[in-house]
Amino acid sequence: MNPTRPLQALRPIFACLAALIFVKGAEAAPTFKVRPEFPGTDGHLNTLLIDEVTKRIYLGGDFSKVGDEARENIAAVDLTTGAVLSWNPGCNGVVYSLALDGTDLLLGGKFTAVGGSTRNRAARVDADGNLLAWNPDSNESIFAIVPTATRVYLGGNFTTIGGVVRTRFAEVHPVSGAPLLWTPSASNFPKDMILAGSTMYASGHFSTVSGETRNRLAAITTGGVLLPWNPNADSTVASMKLVGSTFYLAGSFTTVSGTTRNYLASVDTSGALLPWNPGSDNLVREIAVSGNTIYAAGIFETVGGRPRSGLAAISSDGRILPWNPPAQSDATSLGVSGGTVFIGGEFTEAGGIARNGFVAIYDPALLPKPTVKIKGSKRIVTSRASWTLRGRSSNATRVEIKAASGTFRPTMGIAKWSHRAKLKTGTNRLQIRSLNVADATSKTIRLLIVRR
Repeated sequence: MNPTRPLQALRPIFACLAALIFVKGAEAAPTFKVRPEFPGTDGHLNTLLIDEVTKRIYLGGDFSKVGDEARENIAAVDLTTGAVLSWNPGCNGVVYSLALDGTDLLLGGKFTAVGGSTRNRAARVDADGNLLAWNPDSNESIFAIVPTATRVYLGGNFTTIGGVVRTRFAEVHPVSGAPLLWTPSASNFPKDMILAGSTMYASGHFSTVSGETRNRLAAITTGGVLLPWNPNADSTVASMKLVGSTFYLAGSFTTVSGTTRNYLASVDTSGALLPWNPGSDNLVREIAVSGNTIYAAGIFETVGGRPRSGLAAISSDGRILPWNPPAQSDATSLGVSGGTVFIGGEFTEAGGIARNGFVAIYDPALLPKPTVKIKGSKRIVTSRASWTLRGRSSNATRVEIKAASGTFRPTMGIAKWSHRAKLKTGTNRLQIRSLNVADATSKTIRLLIVRR
């Protein structure tokens, strides 16, 4: 159950404000746009993973349907159209983690069967949905999976893998799943793991690793040696992302390295705390990075002192960015592709509309700005009753035109557009603009036609 949130009553206000920002004025830049073609679920998403090669989004969690299609805790959705794909291995329990190994998908969770065959908490499925032989046989839940060419690293709440003692960290063979020799241990389970060169960085709930104090963050060599890296968070680090030499961290912590950092922080690969400090008023479950933007999902109501209900975008220099779709309840997973942010969680409403468990929302800032040009003069004098306008646009999905007292209407064509304008006697004022897929608008062209 989610913790009580004292600002819960303000959610409808935040949603209304976001909606007003989105629609205000013809020239106003939208802050977000929900993509209605993507389906919801009848349960919760714990994790999602984007495969840019096959153009799929894999979904894992605790659900039995995606859209109108029956899918037991695991599903695949087309990255472009939102269609639920026929890929359907099925898991009999909750899925917590996903990882790609080539075109295979590795699953970790609480399940004990996949595709009707026994697979205790870990499984490998190919791109056609076939269950493969890989079978680590964990005795408890798996929350992190990191595949390499020669081994697969696992993190979770287990104490055995394949019947052999492995305490919350393990490496297994990439084909059979048999346990290998890497044997660090932890006092509690990791939530996230990142392999950088020969170093495995881990975050989670633990306070010791291999018998030494490491509060929620640790680094271990692939040879099993615990390294001095020790940023020391005072509570769970649920998610971390590595960009260059910088780790972005999210969780339930309020200090890192003994310094106040409320639920969001960054450290470097030497373990030093960095200045990035947007601050949230409550738990951040997940972060994702796209370029210089860090997206955050959780149960917060403010980030950097600004209203952000469950979802936020933050620059790498700590600025709170305009993207501001409110999530009605807990947002737990994120992925970014092109101009779209994909979000999973426990919510039943996102972006101000009904969306259960899964939603896709454009961030216009990630997309090229649309442009529009008109051929010829912008000031015309004529005796004709109509005038044909022509021009070009770029990065646009439509071009629109309106008379001074009318509403915007689409032109014929987009990249090369035309419009026959009917003219009244006297002054005719026209406006022309282009819009992209996220409804961001170009600079408006104003045209004056005088009919004598």
